[in-house]
Amino acid sequence: MGLAHTTGVLTEFSCIAAETAGGTAGREAGEQAHRVQSVLLGIDQVAALAGPALAGLLLQILYR
Repeated sequence: MGLAHTTGVLTEFSCIAAETAGGTAGREAGEQAHRVQSVLLGIDQVAALAGPALAGLLLQILYR
């Protein structure tokens, strides 16, 4: 339960940091700001798939 709580908190910090960085990058990109949002969504989707996959792999390795 502690691991779930810790990873949840870290995930929220990561999300807030990405949105803040994306907002700054979008303002600097000007007319190309839509590309920044596209990249942020791609990163979010990869993390949503890779995180649980990595956790499952770690559980298999640790509890053999």
